[in-house]
Amino acid sequence: MPKGKPRNRALRALVTEVLPHELPLIFTNDFLYLSHAEQPVDLSAHAHLQSIRTVSRAKKSRFTKPYEFAIRKDRSSSTRLSIMHPLSQMVAAQFYDDFAETIIASCAVSPASLRRPTAVAKLATPNDLIEPSADDGNVHVEVSEEEEELAKIVSFFVYRDINLLAKFFDSSAYISLEKQFSRLRMVDVSKCFYSIYTHSVTWAVKNKDFAKDNSGFYAFEQRFDTLMQRHNFNETNGILVGPELSRIFAEIIFQRIDLNVIAMAAEEGLHYGKDYEFKRYVDDYFIYANDEINLDVIQEILDREISFYKMYLNEGKEKNLSRPFVTPLSLAKREIHRTFYELKAVVDEARRATDPKLFRGVTRKVKAKTLEARLIIGEHGIGFHNVSGWALSLLRAMVFELVESAAALKDDDDERAACIERALWSLLTLVFYVVSLDVRVNTTYALAQILSIVGKRGYKKIRDSSDWIEHVMLKETIDLMVAAHGAFFRHARRRDSIECFNILIIGAQTFGKLFTRNFAILEIIQELLVNKLSYFSYITLKFVFLKDPLMFSTELDQLNKLAAARIRLMRDDLAKDTEAYLLLADFMSAPDISKDQKRSLWKDVLSGEPSNAHLDYVASRCGFVDWTGIRIGHLIARQRLRPVYE
Repeated sequence: MPKGKPRNRALRALVTEVLPHELPLIFTNDFLYLSHAEQPVDLSAHAHLQSIRTVSRAKKSRFTKPYEFAIRKDRSSSTRLSIMHPLSQMVAAQFYDDFAETIIASCAVSPASLRRPTAVAKLATPNDLIEPSADDGNVHVEVSEEEEELAKIVSFFVYRDINLLAKFFDSSAYISLEKQFSRLRMVDVSKCFYSIYTHSVTWAVKNKDFAKDNSGFYAFEQRFDTLMQRHNFNETNGILVGPELSRIFAEIIFQRIDLNVIAMAAEEGLHYGKDYEFKRYVDDYFIYANDEINLDVIQEILDREISFYKMYLNEGKEKNLSRPFVTPLSLAKREIHRTFYELKAVVDEARRATDPKLFRGVTRKVKAKTLEARLIIGEHGIGFHNVSGWALSLLRAMVFELVESAAALKDDDDERAACIERALWSLLTLVFYVVSLDVRVNTTYALAQILSIVGKRGYKKIRDSSDWIEHVMLKETIDLMVAAHGAFFRHARRRDSIECFNILIIGAQTFGKLFTRNFAILEIIQELLVNKLSYFSYITLKFVFLKDPLMFSTELDQLNKLAAARIRLMRDDLAKDTEAYLLLADFMSAPDISKDQKRSLWKDVLSGEPSNAHLDYVASRCGFVDWTGIRIGHLIARQRLRPVYE
């Protein structure tokens, strides 16, 4: 290991770089990381674990097939994401470790990039990871050195200058450009990741002629090209959407495009920073100039340069602004921010008040602010997805503060407890309203965290006096699940819906039998069970069934038989097909399946016959699902600190 390289750096990418951000709440690479990071005590048991990874009976393949699924992007569109095969993930993690400094250097050549890696990140401190407003109250038992390190991994790289696009519009750089230039044109690349040609990375780092003349040369860019092909079914057209790895790949290509545009513009007599300037966030371009002619020239050059790399601009999304650069969205955001901050002031006043009479107007004011926000959205014609994340973040902080106030109440403070309960009810009603307007994976994460705060942080005084809050949360969760199922499965006919799966997980984890035995939920469960089994539906349904195993004993048996049959059918594809591999791994990790059942499947698809002790060890490390749900809050807290691309 090179001097100064952090311990287990080669594995850190497994936690942050190779998976999409939008996943089921119980899915994690933590166990994959731990199984490689820790020193095994029982080498023979570890050998059995490795036999799943090597899948020795499977046919060898030079490529792997990703597991693909769709998520809702906004109210009218969706995005297809991919999970690469765990065997490919290990190769990608090693690539990060081998070429971290080269990646940083390759992403440092363009003056236009707003989001680029600039250094290998240090591990987060515990204070960084567990924020007061993010703490869900879950207790995580982490005793090993490897688990302690795992809890601190947030991102492989440090990113500059902007880690979220929304921050650019509030930055001093944006204001400075507005002062210098009177016109702004916004353009983006159409279906960028689906269009990228993997060989383009070699053209970007070297040049096209050199790349073709030296196609067999072993170098960083050719290693990267091969890596991106191998984990995407050997395709050269298009790269996987979702993993941070893909954004790094695209960034290297766009860095070269930026330089080419600047050079070509100079030949036209236009100088960067003087006659024009542009900034780029991944594949979104913001072009500044003082007249339309210069904007047209730069856009024409940009269009020509990206077409060289087999990409094209999205003509339907071009926007032109004159100074001041204010859009209906920015106006709406400003008004919604004002509305929610006024709401926060009302809640803070109520929380600090000593006279219970001051609490009585809270519900009315919350309703008024909710209506005001809805009117603003309708007036400006914007989608709520543009502001829901920020709104839920602020609501989470308000809920946290109210629950903390409740936890500090004295035993005889019944009137104050009732007032806090009413304020909390008002906020939770607003939380569910916001989520219902924008049911996306990220909003389900926020909902999970908020409900966990309410349920775990300790509002004993309120709970002892009334079950009103639990009843409201349960009813709202059921209503949300019914609406989401209708939208994503019955209307959109999704094979997988992470949005729905997460709501099911939230309901089962938070309310248990009260949720899973509800008639509407039972209908949804039965409908999912009779559909063609997917990996995500398997782990979601099993998680729900395990919360009430007596009620769902028949369904569990049916689900396990379906999964085992699919694994046996796909045994020759385990080293290639991501879904087959994941099904096998989480069948072996599931706590409800007997050792005899696991051993029988093992003998059919793998080599050897592990002992009971070895099967227990394999089960603790081979899977990707937290069957207990204990890690949910920890995973969400870590995700909130990542520099997620949005």
